[in-house]
Amino acid sequence: MIIRQLTLFLIMGLLVCFSAHAQRLSYKKYGKDDGLIQTEIGGAAILHDSTIIIYDGSNTLKRFDGYKFRALSGWNDAPTYTSGVFNFDAFNVLTSQESFILYRDGIFSTLLSRFKSNELKFKGKVGNNFVACFSDSIFVYYGAENCSEFQMMPEVIKNYCLDEKVYYLNFSDDMHVVDLLFPDSSKNITLHLKDGRTTTSEWPTRKIITMMVNLDNEEALLDLYRFQKKINSSYGSNPHANMYIAHSDQANKGILIESKSDTVFALGKLPETLGSVTTTNDQTLLHYGHGGLYRINPFIHYFPSGEHMVPALHTIAEDEEGKIWFGSYGYGFSFFDKEVKKYDGWSNARILPGSLVKDNVMLFSEDAYNNGIYVWREKKYEKILKETAFIIKFFPINGYVFGSLNYRLIIKKDLDNKHTPLIIDDKKGIGITNILDIEEDNNGRLWLIGKGVDIYDPKVDTVFHFAPRENDNRTLAGISLQMDDKGTLWFGTKNGLFYYQNAAQFDPEKENIQNVAKHIALPNYDQSIITSLLQVDHFLVVGSQKGVSFLDLNSFYANKIRPVIYQLEYGESLEGGGSEQNCLYFDSKRRLWIGSQEGATMIDWDRFEFDKTTSKIMLEKVDIGDEPYQFEKEGFINVPTKKRNLVIEFGLDKNLSLLKNVYFDYALVSRKGDTIVQEQFDQDGVLDIKYLPPGKYQLHIKANKHGQLMDEKNITISVPLSLEENPWTWASLTFSVLGLFTFIFFNKSKQQKSLHEKELALSKLSEESSALRVQSIISSFNPHFIHNSLNWIQSKHMNDADTVRMVDRLSKNIRYIFNHTRKGKAVHTFGEEMTLVKNYLEVQRLRYGDKYEFRLPSEVEIQRFASVQMIIMQIQIHFENAIEHGLRNNEGGGYVALQVSEDENNYQFTIEDNGVGRAKSKELGSQGTQMGTEMLQELHQLFNVVNSCKISQEYEDDIFGESETSFGTRVKIVIPKEYKYELSKSF
Repeated sequence: MIIRQLTLFLIMGLLVCFSAHAQRLSYKKYGKDDGLIQTEIGGAAILHDSTIIIYDGSNTLKRFDGYKFRALSGWNDAPTYTSGVFNFDAFNVLTSQESFILYRDGIFSTLLSRFKSNELKFKGKVGNNFVACFSDSIFVYYGAENCSEFQMMPEVIKNYCLDEKVYYLNFSDDMHVVDLLFPDSSKNITLHLKDGRTTTSEWPTRKIITMMVNLDNEEALLDLYRFQKKINSSYGSNPHANMYIAHSDQANKGILIESKSDTVFALGKLPETLGSVTTTNDQTLLHYGHGGLYRINPFIHYFPSGEHMVPALHTIAEDEEGKIWFGSYGYGFSFFDKEVKKYDGWSNARILPGSLVKDNVMLFSEDAYNNGIYVWREKKYEKILKETAFIIKFFPINGYVFGSLNYRLIIKKDLDNKHTPLIIDDKKGIGITNILDIEEDNNGRLWLIGKGVDIYDPKVDTVFHFAPRENDNRTLAGISLQMDDKGTLWFGTKNGLFYYQNAAQFDPEKENIQNVAKHIALPNYDQSIITSLLQVDHFLVVGSQKGVSFLDLNSFYANKIRPVIYQLEYGESLEGGGSEQNCLYFDSKRRLWIGSQEGATMIDWDRFEFDKTTSKIMLEKVDIGDEPYQFEKEGFINVPTKKRNLVIEFGLDKNLSLLKNVYFDYALVSRKGDTIVQEQFDQDGVLDIKYLPPGKYQLHIKANKHGQLMDEKNITISVPLSLEENPWTWASLTFSVLGLFTFIFFNKSKQQKSLHEKELALSKLSEESSALRVQSIISSFNPHFIHNSLNWIQSKHMNDADTVRMVDRLSKNIRYIFNHTRKGKAVHTFGEEMTLVKNYLEVQRLRYGDKYEFRLPSEVEIQRFASVQMIIMQIQIHFENAIEHGLRNNEGGGYVALQVSEDENNYQFTIEDNGVGRAKSKELGSQGTQMGTEMLQELHQLFNVVNSCKISQEYEDDIFGESETSFGTRVKIVIPKEYKYELSKSF
């Protein structure tokens, strides 16, 4: 009875499935750029320990972690094909051509090989045993911890019968008893399980036995396939997942069977007609076949721009019938009602962003031939205002509010013409030309954003304007606003995401919102402009050009410094490219719609789950001197003598989601604290060191996911001295040579002693003179050699303008410093110092692009103080410290600035940056050797001795932010105007 009811339920579910909407599932397709040999994929499976394997036509299976396809290690006799994988609790059995391969404890080994495939009658799972039946024998691998090899056990066969139609096997051990009857043609199937339960069904092939022993819900699947004869079935299973999949080749639609609840619902269209599907978890499917390899989330659907779906999407809304409307700029409307259709009317309409749905009435703005604001209700539309607007919203206190163009805010209490609209324009203080978004606080004040921030207070009928600061990466100028349910106002700006708590308590007469709003960094170095904001449940949805982030507000209010922020990136987790302006919508069926520049994405919000899987950092490969390195001790790399080039590849040990959402920060630091290599937000996982000098180093690797530290790994690298590099070798050789010469000298004839002493004296004078000359020549060689080497590099890369500029600036600084130090000069002018600083900053600009901002005095100010005397590199060293240890450790951008001033007695030079600060830098192990600042301090002390007015240098730490989140450093250098750079008071 239960089976019949389930069957009826499944049939009804399938009828719904095949009449479902026509949009396709969103996918990520992998190809040769990701490391595949060819597009066609012969198979994919997930092993019991979450290792994902792919067969792509190469000479081995490959492991896949969502980042790279790597050949499986630990399998010397690599198969060229696998036709099936059987999952057990602690091991797997893979079928490869005419062999069975065991995978256990991360190691592959051959269970059985060189059998004839036509003799194999059955292979599969019975209980927790792997069984293979041949024409004259049966093989069983029990999988117990004390059993490590495949066992041939013909003696346990109690009854064995063979004819043209039926095989009957009965085998047993102390743990398990199985009777197995299966047909060679369309006969009944009887499977007696351990608990005595019997399942009988008709099926035309032996394939159903494999299904039954691999799937937990045998009856549901048998009934599904039995009653839906038209389905060309394909299935996937996984010990970590609760889904099984079938799809029709002709309809190109998927059916998802959820084993937890025995429910059936439509997946939607699959990317390719042919192929198979396997599951990695409930949120991730791998679809593979002749068309390639795809990763699919069954709860994300994509509506690409095309024949029926409008391009240039600007707005998404829902009408009173539940249809989803898509408005575009210049192409009118499309709507979604089980499938996407083009709306015949208004084919050339230019729909602006920021539509509104309120009380089953849809409002939108159009700025073409019939420009104005329209309402859509009862299947018709009418114009209610002649204005156009970039944003339309409804608020409890103010009613309908329209953000118009040309410094105009329109407030309308209702949609009828009973009340005259209230116009707020520049006469009342509006400073924003085009209002792009609006929010209302609990006091009824309206917050506006565009080119700056405005606050309209209806109680005083006045607008307070807060203009953006020029060239400031923390200024508020943007597109989107969102007030969350706790009263925090969120700003989506061109400089990232900002917030202000308790917006209703903000006093615009006493504070400037530009100064008090706080920045919160999105994960994965997303610094792109934020175009849309929307609160859905306890998540703030943040649409940017890079992707869509989901800020967990519960996490934020518990920890504002590092809240959990999930992110779906375009091109990786989402299709399309760049979130459209205020084009997020949450419909009545609890589906989240995301408008992008190439179409729309729909997320089934209640079924979709964020990736909460965790992984460990794993060293994939270490090559030293182009040879593989074999670890003697975990966490330690001992570099062989004379081999100094290293390539270290690292990644994740497993990644069930297959999402490329883990970012690596790594740094190679010497024992002295010098940072050799440092990278942030890396996803390649390759550290290539061309030359590593002798010494001991620490490689620190951190894996960050959703803005949180997921795992970290520390590796000690030891590089020994070679024989010729070892100073004791040269010391021993020197002493030996000296001893030999001493022995010869003291055994000379006594008669020539006087002559020898005179010759020795002359020789000593000559040697001292020569030593001084050699030292002078060597001192000249150093800058000459470095300068010529840089010129050689410059000539070899004449076609690379950046390289030429970088080498040119480096060459000038090196030659200048060497020329001064060789002549014993420790002092030069401020104008000469600025030449060094500009050359250094040009190199950093070529290195980092526009990531950092460098603020220098104007040329007029530089010329004003150009003749001021100062110690060489007095300012350049502080700029270098600010960039290398302050700004580079900051997740975002940053700036470093120099200000010059004077009073009656002193010159003052102030270097300021908004990096992480000296304390945080030290905590991160990025403080360097401090050699430069120590040399400056020592020179100050030497010259201050002979001066009554002293040079002073003071640090101010944590000059920005609150105590727990403070950052930034300021250095003040004061040089007296009456100051002599001499080492003797007698001068």
